[in-house]
Amino acid sequence: MRRRSRVAAAALAAAATMSVLAAGQSSAEPYTEPKLVDTVRCDSADPWSPGRLRIDIDVYNDVVFPPDGARGPVLYLSANNSRPGFLLEYNVEATVRWVNTTTGARGTTVIPARGRSANWEGSLPTGRGHVAYVVTQKIGALAFMPMVNPQSSTCRGAATV
Repeated sequence: MRRRSRVAAAALAAAATMSVLAAGQSSAEPYTEPKLVDTVRCDSADPWSPGRLRIDIDVYNDVVFPPDGARGPVLYLSANNSRPGFLLEYNVEATVRWVNTTTGARGTTVIPARGRSANWEGSLPTGRGHVAYVVTQKIGALAFMPMVNPQSSTCRGAATV
């Protein structure tokens, strides 16, 4: 099973649980199935080797109850790197700058992650509307210090929440 499928399944399970818990609240939005609206490729140099890391960022909308506990509606990003490190670990700091061109709202969301692959996920509290975003990933080797040989990559996309 691919990492993306597991992340989506976990997101859906968390959303279903939260919708049951919120059913008694009159102010809660009705549950809708999160929708995969885009996949943005955002490859990066590998801090451990001369190769590159293929990173696909899945973008979901209609996420009323995001797994990270943010208040919906949000745009939810899930970055997946299928290259597992055997004993190697990565530190990732993803910075997402976004603007809701419908409402004029804008913001910056910083998402830290650490693991045997360069995966990360998080919510952008954009509100409803058309959202343009720019992702900057800083990926470093975790070797005695938190961010050794940091590598950066940037990509952009847009979606409607």
